[in-house]
Amino acid sequence: MNTEILSYLAGCMDCDGCFTIHKDKYAMKIRGDAKNIVYQEKIALKQVYPDIPQLFKNTFGGSYWIAKSYTKNGRPLYCWGASCRIAAHICEILLPYLKLKKEQAKVILELRSTHSKGYVQQAYWYKQANPTWQTDKLITVSEAAKILGMRKDSVLQAIRNNTLLGIPGEPGREIPRISKGLVIQLKAIRHPITGHTSRPQELINWRERLYWDMRRLNRVGLI
Repeated sequence: MNTEILSYLAGCMDCDGCFTIHKDKYAMKIRGDAKNIVYQEKIALKQVYPDIPQLFKNTFGGSYWIAKSYTKNGRPLYCWGASCRIAAHICEILLPYLKLKKEQAKVILELRSTHSKGYVQQAYWYKQANPTWQTDKLITVSEAAKILGMRKDSVLQAIRNNTLLGIPGEPGREIPRISKGLVIQLKAIRHPITGHTSRPQELINWRERLYWDMRRLNRVGLI
C-alpha cells in the first residue's frame, strides 16, 4: 500500500479521527441470556466534505454514511467507521504513521489481542495461577461429567479444546485424569439456562482496564 497515502490517512485520523472502545451490556442486562460484557474496538472519522471519508472507505472498507448536523443550520457530516477485526487491522497498518493518537491505536490492538483463544478460556488462567495443578486433586471423566452436568464425550472434547485440563490417568483407572479445581471453578460460573460460562475474571479485568485507558487518553489527549 502506498506509504504516502497511509501517512496522509494517519494524519487525518490524528486530526479528525476517533479511537474508542464500546462497552456493550445489552445481552447481559437486557436480554439476560449472557454473562459477559462485550468490548468492541471502534474507529471513526467525520468531516463536512465527503472526499476523505470516501477515501477511507475505498482504501480500507468499513462503513460510510451521512449524518445530520449537530446544529440546526449546520452542514451534514460525511462519516466513515470500522469496528472489531477491521478496526484493529487498520490500526495495525496506520500505527507507524500516527503521531497524536498512536497510544489509542495501541490500546485498540491490545484489546484485539485479548480475543486470542488461550486468553478467553478459564483453563489458561487457572494454569497460570496453579502451575503445579497436575499434583492437585484429579478426577475421572465420569466424575467431571457429573459435576458439570455434561456427557462424557463432551468432557473429552473440552479437554481436546483446552477448556479442561487433563493428564493420563493411573494404570487400570479411567483416563484422562482432570483437574478438579478447574471443574469446580467452571461449575460455579456456568449460566443456569444456556450452560455458557462467563469470561475469566482476569480477562474481564484486562479488558476493563483497556476501556478506561482509552477513556483517559481521549479525555486528556495524551500523545
